[in-house]
Amino acid sequence: MKRPEILTVALVAPALAVPAVAVAATETPVMALFREWTAAKVTEESAYNVCCEDDEAWQARFAVEKRLILAPCQTSHDWLLKITARSNYGDGSGPDSMESPQLWAEARALVRGA
Repeated sequence: MKRPEILTVALVAPALAVPAVAVAATETPVMALFREWTAAKVTEESAYNVCCEDDEAWQARFAVEKRLILAPCQTSHDWLLKITARSNYGDGSGPDSMESPQLWAEARALVRGA
């Protein structure tokens, strides 16, 4: 496992280990969209496993991803979910500040509160 993969797993694993009951009580719009993105990703991967690239499945996942990125963060956990989706769990490159200025503005705001 490469260092970026280890970091991704280290960051995402605790977030995913939260019991569903605890998440349901404090769910944010970003959390709901992340679950929707995850379901769309499973559908897209299933299409790839059956035969070939499925542009409709990719478009559906990407549409959810765009909504997820634009949803305002309420917590630092929300930001983690956004960057996890946007980088496809670290398989792709993350967006820079030119591509996603809102995402990085949220990061700066969250870090200033640390």
